[in-house]
Amino acid sequence: MHKILYSLILLIDAQGTLARTFKSRDATVRDIIHECVANTPTNTTRAQCTSILACILRDVPADYTARWSAGASILAFIPTIVGLTSNSVEEVGLIAEDSPVLAILLSLSSVTAFSARFAATSSGHGVFEHHPNYVDAACAQIKKLLEDSGNDGRWSARQWQRYHSVVVSLAELMLITLSALVWYCIWALGNWGVVVFSCPWGMHAAVWVGLRQVVAITDILLRRYYHEITTITLKRTEKIIPYEKSFQSLRHLKQLIPFHEQLSNLKQHFLFLYGLISPTPSDDVMIMLRSPRKDIISWGLKTWSAVLNTALYTTGTVFLASIVMVPASDAIRVMVVLTLSAGFGRIVGAWTLSPSTRGKKNLIVDVPAAQVQSLAERLNQGDAGLSSASPRV
Repeated sequence: MHKILYSLILLIDAQGTLARTFKSRDATVRDIIHECVANTPTNTTRAQCTSILACILRDVPADYTARWSAGASILAFIPTIVGLTSNSVEEVGLIAEDSPVLAILLSLSSVTAFSARFAATSSGHGVFEHHPNYVDAACAQIKKLLEDSGNDGRWSARQWQRYHSVVVSLAELMLITLSALVWYCIWALGNWGVVVFSCPWGMHAAVWVGLRQVVAITDILLRRYYHEITTITLKRTEKIIPYEKSFQSLRHLKQLIPFHEQLSNLKQHFLFLYGLISPTPSDDVMIMLRSPRKDIISWGLKTWSAVLNTALYTTGTVFLASIVMVPASDAIRVMVVLTLSAGFGRIVGAWTLSPSTRGKKNLIVDVPAAQVQSLAERLNQGDAGLSSASPRV
């Protein structure tokens, strides 16, 4: 992987246009850099950069090199920590079935993601795949999902849909902000750090993260080659709870607060704005029956995705472990930002995938390919307790 990247670097930097500029925020190191640059004879870009780096490492005090070594050790753990904290490749693909935009933002906010080992095909169905009562059990599961995502006695399904849409929108805004912070940290590593075996080029971290995110987005776009989706639109039949029931506490406050009229006006304005920023809810809910594909194309794409993710994880670890001139304090800041970004994405992903999350318009159910048709026919007969339209593949 590194040889391929370096070949591309040579093509881009054939005339030495990417000559490395050594930088530091420490006054002592800056003075040493200036002295080494002035005393290094002009040569080819790579030879000059290597000579300057050797001069800097030779002249800086020992405590500086110790800090830089600690910083490289901390940076080397980032791919592993972020990979364990973030959503897996399979989880992001599942989230993409419900919200492709959210899935893409989750990919952009994480620099590493682990995938199944080389196209593992275990679906969790096992011996129950051909059980004679499988369809009955699946219908019961879907009915339970519909109950959990609908009216809970406080809010109606429509109100929960508005709430869900607002939360997703806020999460997407937060993920955009975190993605910008992630890329700022990646830029800082390339700007202040030096990869010892590939001076003068300083875009290793950016190329690593960029390729990782390209692979993640490609997996999202190719998700229908991994799984086949049969969708069934069901119609809810429930009594809609008025919005005012969600604000009963405000009625009690009227007895204590003399300016209850202003409070009532504030409530009405809040409800008006709430309706503006959230989409119009619907009584429809879409059941997505997802079954794994078992053809050679699906297997090949999954295997290639797993190989690429493993190679990029290894490449990122090597790059980050080889960076010098980044002190441990800065490395810790970078690690905290990248980990918090991945951790927040993991929380959003877990909330999105949780069966108990209310307000979902799409309910995804993993079903063996052999049972999809039977389950779709049963749902269309009304066995889920709701009227439905015809299934679509």
